[in-house]
Amino acid sequence: MCNKANQEILVSRTNRDNIYTRHLSTPQGATFVMKLCLNIALLLFLSLSVNAANDKKPDISKAVAIAQKLVFATKEGDYDYVISNTHPKIVEMLGGHKEAIKVSRALFVENKIEILDYTIGKVTEISSQQDKVFVVIPTTLKMKFPHAIITSQSYLLSISEDKGKSWVFIDGNG
Repeated sequence: MCNKANQEILVSRTNRDNIYTRHLSTPQGATFVMKLCLNIALLLFLSLSVNAANDKKPDISKAVAIAQKLVFATKEGDYDYVISNTHPKIVEMLGGHKEAIKVSRALFVENKIEILDYTIGKVTEISSQQDKVFVVIPTTLKMKFPHAIITSQSYLLSISEDKGKSWVFIDGNG
């Protein structure tokens, strides 16, 4: 017997370009890719969680300030700002800057998701190794779906590869 799911898998295996287009063009596919990236980034973060030998802690105030702006931009639907501050590997996996904006917008608009509240908490983890700095900023996201309101506790993983001069982010919500 050959059901629709088996046909879809067969088509996806025979047409690699189509699998990426088909799955990334859906909010569920984009969410899967984002969660996969987040899990990889979290593993990277955990593997580098030993602090540098010096006692001087990196200045993370810029990361926290950008995180606050990201929260505001997310609430306002400023996907360009959000994607501009997202880790480049994730943006690349979503098909580049413009495609990542489309995927983000589609996730909220097409699914009629409204952000009711989005806040950041106090930094819970700081780790550094040589020039790299990793900061975990807890978040609370409250969203309204057509038939439910969901509150999610997560994090923003802030990454700097130049001792805190510039930062990119990975959202634990996906």
